[in-house]
Amino acid sequence: MRTIIKTVKQIVCAASFVLLCASAATAALPKDCKNVPTDKGLVSGKLALKGTVCDYRGIPYAAPPIGELRFAQTRDREPWTGTLEAVKWGGKCPQNYKPIVSSSEPSDESCLYLNIWHPVAGDKPKPVMIFIHGGGFLYGSGSELFSSEHLAARGDVVAVTINYRLGALGFLSHPALRDEDGHSGNYGLYDQLAAIKWVKKNIANFGGDPNNITIFGESAGGMSVGLQLASPLARGLFKQAIIESGPTLIVNMPLDAAEQIGVKAAAKLGCDNIKTAADCLRRIPAERFVKELKMDIFFFAVPGEENFYTGPIVDGGFIPDNPYRIFKYGNFDSSVKVILGSNKDEASILATSKKIESNEQFDATIKSDTEMLREAFGLEPFAGGLLDLYPTASYQNPKAAYNDMLCDLAFTCTTRVLAGLISKWQPDTYLYYFSKAPTSQPPFDKAGAFHGSELVFVFRKFALMGMRFDSKENLAVSDSMISLWSSFARSGVPTAAGVPAWPKYDTATEPHLRIDVSLAVEFKFKSDSCSVLEKNIRTAFDK
Repeated sequence: MRTIIKTVKQIVCAASFVLLCASAATAALPKDCKNVPTDKGLVSGKLALKGTVCDYRGIPYAAPPIGELRFAQTRDREPWTGTLEAVKWGGKCPQNYKPIVSSSEPSDESCLYLNIWHPVAGDKPKPVMIFIHGGGFLYGSGSELFSSEHLAARGDVVAVTINYRLGALGFLSHPALRDEDGHSGNYGLYDQLAAIKWVKKNIANFGGDPNNITIFGESAGGMSVGLQLASPLARGLFKQAIIESGPTLIVNMPLDAAEQIGVKAAAKLGCDNIKTAADCLRRIPAERFVKELKMDIFFFAVPGEENFYTGPIVDGGFIPDNPYRIFKYGNFDSSVKVILGSNKDEASILATSKKIESNEQFDATIKSDTEMLREAFGLEPFAGGLLDLYPTASYQNPKAAYNDMLCDLAFTCTTRVLAGLISKWQPDTYLYYFSKAPTSQPPFDKAGAFHGSELVFVFRKFALMGMRFDSKENLAVSDSMISLWSSFARSGVPTAAGVPAWPKYDTATEPHLRIDVSLAVEFKFKSDSCSVLEKNIRTAFDK
């Protein structure tokens, strides 16, 4: 429900901004980044990238999710008076995580902000690209590493990044938190939806085309893109979608199971009375949710008293059914064109805590993973024979075999399955496989094309943990990726100078673009392993 504007002054103020926005929609691009109208008030940013890009940071797109709005669907915010100086990052949502890049924004529950970059040059409406960050639905923000001035300038697009609620504050389900339609959880997904709607309503005033929006994201952000594509609530809001290393199909937990976990989590926080749990959960400090509830960053928690699943669920509302079935039967917005793909070495930095030095430990780890997936998701993707499919003798060590298996099962082959499901209903579907290692410097010298490594090329951010790796090769790959992503956002067809024509995906030949020092079209995407694992994946999710 929208917040009711109670005073005449506020009504007049809001109406004046609506009129201002309408008149500005046909105006020239705001080349000085000043006094850009939105439906809630004026916004001023600053020039960046040697005066070629306007940079707006920390624009609130919704009401702060505090007090009675904690554990509620995203609400509209009140207008502001004067001009909002959008020159600093907004607070990131509460999280218990130390980022690997410097983080200047504070952690605060009032965190529903977005950031915008647009080129100064040009007067025609530009395609819009909205990025949804990853982080296992537990950490991250739309700032720092994802500052998008290079993407905006080189891609000639309007780029947007967003924050959304994370962890328990973003996804806790509980019977006492059900809304009037009987749903709880998925608050972070509603935040993303509200941000997309805000962009569609206001982006024309920043030089963007509201009728040509692309959403893209990586990891949990890629999963989010897939879930927005699957949700009936987001239909008609965007034309293209890019899913980077986002295994959307693993979202399989039903509302009742999630609420059972939520009851246990609430009890751990001292809110064990079902009747008073909602008020109790809304009163306790936000810090307790991230400090006292142990959760895993790889989309699920290991079963146990101290671990709690926190992430998207099949709630019957935002996500009406298992995503596998939604895509299998075409119950998604099939007008949306899609790019999706994964990285060669996804698991190299995701499974670092697992000790696997022998075949016995390989088997034991698979068994424990199977039990965890069974209890956390009701899934049983390991049907046996994995040691035969990934013989440790063929790898440097058993851990490398496990990493390859995990990469295929969680990302590579799952992505191939999703590509097949989508392409049945939307022929303009494109599959990629990213294999360019960004650096050989420690601590990433053995990580290869690790999980999330493609982002440094998309955003052209070649500085990390005191290192710089802006080699000529890396810069050339970055140019190609920005061209591919932005051309797809512009026309629905991914093209770039010097890159071969990228064929649409089909299940017969399985064409895909391998992105490396040289970009090449290949066929039969990891068929040896994926043809076996795909049977397990389909069995696990098609029920």
